[in-house]
Amino acid sequence: MNNTYYILEGIWSRHIAGERQTLKIEVLSLFSMPMHDIKIRKDDGELRQVTISKPTTVESTFVVGLRYIKIDGTYTEDHFVCRKNQASSLEPLEIERYYKGKLERKFQEYKGVHKQQIDPERLAVYDSCITQVNTISYFIGEK
Repeated sequence: MNNTYYILEGIWSRHIAGERQTLKIEVLSLFSMPMHDIKIRKDDGELRQVTISKPTTVESTFVVGLRYIKIDGTYTEDHFVCRKNQASSLEPLEIERYYKGKLERKFQEYKGVHKQQIDPERLAVYDSCITQVNTISYFIGEK
C-alpha cells in the first residue's frame, strides 16, 4: 500500500473542497519527509507553481509538478509520479522522480509541460480556478 498516494488524494480532495491555500504547504511538507527527501531548488530557480494532476492514460496515479522560474526568466518544471499500487520488492518507492522532461516520454499527455511558459500577468486568474479537468494548481506570486 502506498501511503503517499492516500495523502495526495486527501490534498486533492481538500483543494477541490475550497482549501486551495494549503496545497503548497501540504505538498512541500510531504516531499520533505525523510522517506522522500525531495529538495526544493535553491540556486537555479524560484518556486512559482505547485500542481497535482491525474493522468488520463493510467489509473490511480498522481503527478506532482514543481514549476520554477529560472534566472533567465524562463520556466521549468520538475515532476514526481505517485501510483496507488506502486511497490518494490526491496525498498518501497512511493514517489518516482522525473527530471529534465522525462515525464513527457513516459506519459504522452504531458508533452510540452516541462518547459511550458506561464503568463505572470494572468496569475490571479490561474490561481482562482482549476486549470484543467484533471489538474489543480497553486501559483506563488513574486516575493
